[in-house]
Amino acid sequence: MQKKIGLRLLNELRKESQTCNVTDTELSGFSLRMMPSGVGTYSLVYRDKSGRRSRYTIGTTKKWTPEKARDEAKRVQGIVNDGKDPNEEKRSRAQHTLRTFLDEDYLPWMRTHRKTGALQVGRIKSGFPDLLDRQLDEINAWVVEKQRINRLKEGKVKPATVNKDVAALKSALSRAVEWKKLKENPLKSVKALKEEGGAKVRYLEPHEEVALLAALDSREHDIRKARKSGNEWRRERHREELTDLDKLAFADHIKPMVLLSMHTGIRRGELFGLEWSDVDLDKAMLTVRGSITKTSNTRHIPLNPFILEVARKWKDQTKAEGLVFESPEGGKFDNIKRAWENVLGRAKIKNFRWHDLRHHFASKLVQKGVDLYVVKDLLGHTSIVMTERHYAHLAPQAKVDAVAKLVPVDMSEAQAVDSEPNAQRA
Repeated sequence: MQKKIGLRLLNELRKESQTCNVTDTELSGFSLRMMPSGVGTYSLVYRDKSGRRSRYTIGTTKKWTPEKARDEAKRVQGIVNDGKDPNEEKRSRAQHTLRTFLDEDYLPWMRTHRKTGALQVGRIKSGFPDLLDRQLDEINAWVVEKQRINRLKEGKVKPATVNKDVAALKSALSRAVEWKKLKENPLKSVKALKEEGGAKVRYLEPHEEVALLAALDSREHDIRKARKSGNEWRRERHREELTDLDKLAFADHIKPMVLLSMHTGIRRGELFGLEWSDVDLDKAMLTVRGSITKTSNTRHIPLNPFILEVARKWKDQTKAEGLVFESPEGGKFDNIKRAWENVLGRAKIKNFRWHDLRHHFASKLVQKGVDLYVVKDLLGHTSIVMTERHYAHLAPQAKVDAVAKLVPVDMSEAQAVDSEPNAQRA
């Protein structure tokens, strides 16, 4: 059968009870095979380099409208006219699913160039599992939009999380464009979802801060007590005693770690990678090297008198070089979860992560009137937007002071202004 392939013909063929083969009257080689089930398959018949008759399968009527299938047929015909085999191109494209792109191309690059590269790739995989086996050029804005809608309907994630997932995927596809695996980023028009209100940050209330400090002291007391008891046991058995902790400023690394985080706002990873060469006790300055920061930018944080004294005491009882906080095994810490949970349990503080010590540092500064741009630099944020999003709402006094400037110093001044128009009228 020879007819123009369009929606009208499609609807007619769906009523047929037998298989129908249609050749398009306008585009040579463009055809449709409709099955009794009502599902058809579009294809383009062409001749390859050797002159043999070949068929390129475009797709089914479930996914392709006649108009889009015709456009694809024209694209494929263009490939044939250029002397290339469209089926070879298709096989090549089939090797570039999102999964293979992420595993074989993007992940190795991210691990080399981004500190959180593996985490970002993991975010894409967990956020878009249904897209992983799709070809890169099958991912489009509508597919991602449907996924966003479904995830929000489930109510398991917030818009902020979805925005981060989409941003990670969009960044990966931008790299695919740069590497000539895609012609353009299909998500370039996708905008971030609106996030209601400012971002919520967890920081310590005054009574919680007191409880945390008390818990640190309580933990230190128990460690010293255990060491003292252990040494008595060793002494009775004529064994070599361990260091007397009562002679040291700190029982172990946890208290100085917590205090340094609270008074400098450094991230946990930065804390683990900190070296004594980064701590200038004479100038009371802490340098966070770009090699250990999330943004790869070096920043400098002044040490207040309290934390400067903590640093001095900690340096006196540890090595004067290398890592500031060295693990018992002699290398860099990778986690301190157990000790941290012990401290929080003693303080009876809930829903508080180590990272929230950084929020606590910034929140206290903002509440005491420190300018957000200063807080931004201390935290190492690359944009003031991030700082404002987290902490601007904590400085209501700034707004009060701003509008207060509009109030006349002397109310008689205001009365004089009010009476002036009357005088002019008189």
